[in-house]
Amino acid sequence: MNKQLLLILTFALCSVLIYSQEVKTLVQGPSTFNDGLAVDNQGNIYAANYYGSEITQITLDGNTSIFAGGFNSPNGIAFGPDGYLYVPSALGDRVDKVSPTGEVTNVVSNINNPTGIAFDQDGNMLISQYQDSKISIYRTNGTLAAFSTDNKLNGPVGLVFDEEYNLYIGNFTDGKILKRTLDGTITEIADVSGWLGFIAYSDGHIYATAFERNKIYRVATDGTNFMSYAGTGSGGQANGNLSTATFDEPNGITSSVTGDTLYVSDYGTRSLRMIVGILGLTDVEEEAELPNKFNLEQNYPNPFNPTTSIEYSVSSSEHVTLKVYDILGKEIATLVNEQKQNGKYEVKFDAVNLPSGVYIYQLNSDSFNKVKKMILQK
Repeated sequence: MNKQLLLILTFALCSVLIYSQEVKTLVQGPSTFNDGLAVDNQGNIYAANYYGSEITQITLDGNTSIFAGGFNSPNGIAFGPDGYLYVPSALGDRVDKVSPTGEVTNVVSNINNPTGIAFDQDGNMLISQYQDSKISIYRTNGTLAAFSTDNKLNGPVGLVFDEEYNLYIGNFTDGKILKRTLDGTITEIADVSGWLGFIAYSDGHIYATAFERNKIYRVATDGTNFMSYAGTGSGGQANGNLSTATFDEPNGITSSVTGDTLYVSDYGTRSLRMIVGILGLTDVEEEAELPNKFNLEQNYPNPFNPTTSIEYSVSSSEHVTLKVYDILGKEIATLVNEQKQNGKYEVKFDAVNLPSGVYIYQLNSDSFNKVKKMILQK
């Protein structure tokens, strides 16, 4: 093979790697689902209909059919180690299981507002309860007990484990992502601010649907590299590049059997979206999509009470500060004061001890300076 041909093939391969991550639509809505998602061992996707009673099965080529019914607001579904699909009825106060042929059997009754399910390494079923802000455990011996009532739980819905069986919890109400280690310690690893749909795990990262913000967020399991991963923030159904694609109230999320694809249910359009190519090529993809300029975004939400998030972009390795001032110019808080590499970042501002009013936030580096206003409204 001559050098010119080798260079052409290498360039072609690199192009495939760089542009492999993208958003596609598998099922165009309106469909029969809008909520939690799960995937079986054959790769078929199952989707819940919160304002209905059925579970839909979707094949990899996008064909849909009703898999089972008779539920009452099915929500955060999950497959158990027995191969059955477990379905929490959020308004029916029960959890059922569905056989591979669609037969429904009750497993847990009289459990208040179950919203999410995950199975631990021993086959026990953990059940999040949104209204009670707690997690219960249904053990393999048939007993139901409290698992966690930690005060960090605030409307928990999404539950997912990593390979080491650390448990990750998504709070729908306040948008926080929590990590519970095997010793029972719960810590916050991310905050998307606003309603959080569900969470999924793949290759050392947690992915979360920001229901109100029309975005998908990603954070490493150790709490680092929290970032806006996909979606512009504007509602829509545009496919393509992660940074220009749009979602419409993304809600359910799950990963494929191989972990290289994320499936997302858009609540607003009742469509099934997919983000392909998330494994192995992530670093190449992100390097190709790194920002080419500094930027400071408008905080969200705005007005806010008492917390808000601020996104900013850094285009080169520089020392960066992000500070908050009152309307008279008095410094209130320093949110960032460190060397930052090229990338997109997000930081939370908590104004719980501040009075209502207009505040100024400023991003500053050797080559960039920008100021924006935000409103605290208590």
